[in-house]
Amino acid sequence: MRPLQSFHICLIGQKLIYDLPLIRKLVSRNNVTLIDRENLTAADAILNSVNVVLLDCYNSNNIESEILPQVAKLKKDFACIFVIVLNGGLSVEQIAMVFKAGANDYFAEPYDLDMIVERAEFFASRSR
Repeated sequence: MRPLQSFHICLIGQKLIYDLPLIRKLVSRNNVTLIDRENLTAADAILNSVNVVLLDCYNSNNIESEILPQVAKLKKDFACIFVIVLNGGLSVEQIAMVFKAGANDYFAEPYDLDMIVERAEFFASRSR
């Protein structure tokens, strides 16, 4: 059995910051920060201590104008952060673009909450 370690996981986006079942699972073993997408540009101080970002992309219409630039910026400005993109009903081409922008993983709805937590903690254990 592995020792319990607490990580800093950040949820970004309207749908994720209100996903109480996901938040409850994450917060039971981790430090969790919620950031609305509109406040992301002012969150640099917080992001400096984050291991993993879960980024909401439920509106696939804004993938090229909003999601891809945010993934690229997170990876450029915070090289140690792992990015997991969630929620979008993205096409195969859009998923490829998300990975090309720097995302480390992608999960479409409906997703298994235990799998998301496990994946976030897996990446967090490899950060920094």
